[in-house]
Amino acid sequence: MDIKELVDLCKKGNEQALSLLYKTYSKKMMRICLHYIPDKQIAQDLLHDGFIVIFTSIETLRTPEKLESWMGIIMKNISLWTKNVLLLLRP
Repeated sequence: MDIKELVDLCKKGNEQALSLLYKTYSKKMMRICLHYIPDKQIAQDLLHDGFIVIFTSIETLRTPEKLESWMGIIMKNISLWTKNVLLLLRP
């Protein structure tokens, strides 16, 4: 299955396609989260949150070829936001 077909099926809410998307990209996305947040448990939570964002907003992705980059930006933004919040909460 190519990326365009995968994205099209994900946009239709196909559970197998969404599962394949997660299985294909979760390790790469986890590395992005860990780059900004070294705590593995927090990074795992961010990965989960990031994929919720991806699954619920994939219909906004106009260029399927940019899928991985688009997902990486989502993970980076969630991680940076969390890092900033954790810094603000630090005593």
